[in-house]
Amino acid sequence: MTPILDATLVRHAIGGEVQIHHRKPLKELDLPPDTRGIRERPLIRPAQVSGAARTYPGTLCKMIYVAVLTGLRVSELLALKWRNIHKDSITVEHRYSRGDWSKTKTRTSAATIAADAALIGRITSSINWLLQHADDHCECG
Repeated sequence: MTPILDATLVRHAIGGEVQIHHRKPLKELDLPPDTRGIRERPLIRPAQVSGAARTYPGTLCKMIYVAVLTGLRVSELLALKWRNIHKDSITVEHRYSRGDWSKTKTRTSAATIAADAALIGRITSSINWLLQHADDHCECG
């Protein structure tokens, strides 16, 4: 026979009193000071971005520029649709990652970002290029 423990049996076994600790046991613990100091984040200069981006083929190069200039995540960049691209801004609504369309990673990521005409031109030319060359890269029937 398997014993069954329920709250009544447990209370009876410990004398009817159940104590719940409401204090945080590590609250009084004194930790040693952090000796690592402030770490500097590496910065990428515009010339480095330009040099790195130019090593990739046309459309990928343009996508790198757009990602750097807007701060968009790759998944947000891949999820852009024509309705998200305006004459002076980009609206982020979704993300696309590993075949999955979903909402953006954070609530604040779903936003409209200001963009200048040159940036909008890079985006539209990349999309137009992809549309013109899609048949070259698809194995459709």
